[in-house]
Amino acid sequence: MSEIDFTPHIEALFQKTEAITPGSTARKAADIVSGSRQKTHGSAPEQFTDVAQRWLNHILLTYGIDVPLVHTDIGWMMADLKRSRAKYGEFNEDDYVDCIGYVDCVAQCIDR
Repeated sequence: MSEIDFTPHIEALFQKTEAITPGSTARKAADIVSGSRQKTHGSAPEQFTDVAQRWLNHILLTYGIDVPLVHTDIGWMMADLKRSRAKYGEFNEDDYVDCIGYVDCVAQCIDR
């Protein structure tokens, strides 16, 4: 697997009107995870457990493979989705905010 080239994204940062300061992306993620995400989607461990069961069933019914997915797998895979979007798309701070948010949700699942 190749490393992500962040050069175009870093260059895009300098073209933004709103500066991204140290910790600002993580603070945005924390605000979402502890506030609006909780209200909109509910508990990350419960939701991710439900998604893991749904994806497990889909893979089993579609491919006949019994994959032992758990709630933390869902958070890591969603973070990977955001990393891929950041790698191939134009710079979008939300990709980084969401990636941090998903990793935070994984921590919530582990802490449970």
